[in-house]
Amino acid sequence: MAKFDAGTAVDPLEYDFTKYVAGAAGTTPEPSQDQVKEFQHAQMETAKRVKELLGLDLDVSDLEGAQATLTRVDMSKLDPQALDQMSEDLKTKLAKLCSDEPSKEVLDAVPFRVLQAYMGWLSGQLNPKAQGTTT
Repeated sequence: MAKFDAGTAVDPLEYDFTKYVAGAAGTTPEPSQDQVKEFQHAQMETAKRVKELLGLDLDVSDLEGAQATLTRVDMSKLDPQALDQMSEDLKTKLAKLCSDEPSKEVLDAVPFRVLQAYMGWLSGQLNPKAQGTTT
């Protein structure tokens, strides 16, 4: 009989930034539900702020759709200080989500596109598609 095995249901959250930061590899502890909610809230707040600053037609209640739209937005139109502050806030929240594995210092040291790719990968890992069927 098939069973659900929590030990094998998801892959470990392993990361490797050693190309950019010596020794920056490891496994992020499994985030709590509260940590995930807090990070998702921070992402929604960032999307709302960008929406307001740029006057975008953006549904921030659909986080995945909002993120997809924001990847196509010309962020150079934002005030550099506002953009820097949003980036810093999001990296702080990301480090908190990851229980500082990787740390904010590591996240600060990696290139922008690498950081964006990591956040996208991690978001996908935290929202795995349901497998199998339920009855």
